[in-house]
Amino acid sequence: MVQAFSYLTKFYDPFSGALKSREQVSALFQGFGIFLAVILLFLTTSGAVQTIYFEHDDWPFMTRLLPDMASYTSPWDKTLFEGRWVNWFWSLEARALPARFLYCLYMLGYGLFCWLTACLLVSKISYRILLAFLLFFSVPFSILSLWPATLTPMVWLSALFIFSVLTLGFNFFLFSLYNILIFLSYSPMISSVTLLVLAVFPFFCLEIVLFYGLSYLAGIFTSFSLNKIFHGTFGIVLEGWRHPHPLHGLSDLKINSVKVFQFWLESLQTYEMEFAISFLLIISAFYFNRKTVIQFILGVGLVFLCESLLQVFSGADSPVRSTYWIWCFFIGSFALFIRTVEPDSRLKGCVVLAGALPILCSGGLLWFKTIQGYAKVSHYESYLRNRIVSTGATTVYVCGDVQTVPALKYQAYRAVRLAMWKLYAINLRPGPDAVCSAVASSPWTDIQLMPDHSAVVRFPAGTLDTAAF
Repeated sequence: MVQAFSYLTKFYDPFSGALKSREQVSALFQGFGIFLAVILLFLTTSGAVQTIYFEHDDWPFMTRLLPDMASYTSPWDKTLFEGRWVNWFWSLEARALPARFLYCLYMLGYGLFCWLTACLLVSKISYRILLAFLLFFSVPFSILSLWPATLTPMVWLSALFIFSVLTLGFNFFLFSLYNILIFLSYSPMISSVTLLVLAVFPFFCLEIVLFYGLSYLAGIFTSFSLNKIFHGTFGIVLEGWRHPHPLHGLSDLKINSVKVFQFWLESLQTYEMEFAISFLLIISAFYFNRKTVIQFILGVGLVFLCESLLQVFSGADSPVRSTYWIWCFFIGSFALFIRTVEPDSRLKGCVVLAGALPILCSGGLLWFKTIQGYAKVSHYESYLRNRIVSTGATTVYVCGDVQTVPALKYQAYRAVRLAMWKLYAINLRPGPDAVCSAVASSPWTDIQLMPDHSAVVRFPAGTLDTAAF
């Protein structure tokens, strides 16, 4: 019996001639310079590097709050609401690090994950570069990139796991350990990496899905147990914005099944082009190696089923940014086509390029629009910092509604205050009624210096809402 299952403990090379020497490991990064240069050029020309933007609920993961500062959901609370224990540990260190450094650390980890994954999927350098770009310019990560402090552990854990597969080989128990850890950081990555692994080892589809399911349950149990010990609740308490609808009976099953159907319908509409190209690649690969393609489709189908069942049980909404696993299916389809179609002809390369270019252009454009859309917030915060510093004031009050400034139309005072504190060590305190009344009769200016040498940041109209999210 033990001998029959001994293959589960072995390490399997992802491709022939796997990396066993220092020279072979260093060869992993052939072409990485081109990939990195293009990414840096994109981030610079789009303004992402100059005007880094963080989502409002990312600030608590990297900011030491003052006693009177109202925060969003804290990293500690996230352990109860989302089971993110690894992220909580990381936040203890991240609070001492500069925001710009955290952004660079996140992007470096994400870039390494994309490159190493491309190396795992294919061996030819030109294909590696292409798949690395397809991974990087994904639709979900155009949104996820707005939470760099929160998600830094996720990208680095994922990059480390992929690197271990490249250098040591794939092992089912190491795969399970990664899944448990990543559940405690960002659970959608479990299905994401599983689909990528299936593209490399489709002949292990049933074993991979089995260990995927068992380790997913182990991650859930670990998170539930930690919550029981430290919060007194065996489980995860989903926040209201997720609209959870737990499964208790047949009526709940019907409601949740409709939600899952709507999720897949929305996904098909969102990724209409990507699904079409992926299906064409899979059909083409089927002609060359039916067995491999069937094994891949079986594994993918089981993973999709597991994700759907999780939504049926919880009834929680699944935003587009949580669908990176669907994007990894697209990448896996490209890898499957490249690995199965022989010979490696110019026609094959043209087909891969023709399929990749529209997805790359679409993803790159969405990244650019996302960066540009939020850059105006960072620009205004930088402008505000310069105006405050020019007054020499050490005490700064805020009067008026922050959303009356066009750049801050969708920002709350709480988010602006946390941003100014972390980025520039400027504390924008709520203006007392007496102060706001005193400046209301004065000619309007965005920064007004008071007789006691305090400064008042005046927004055009309205009153300050310190409770708004």
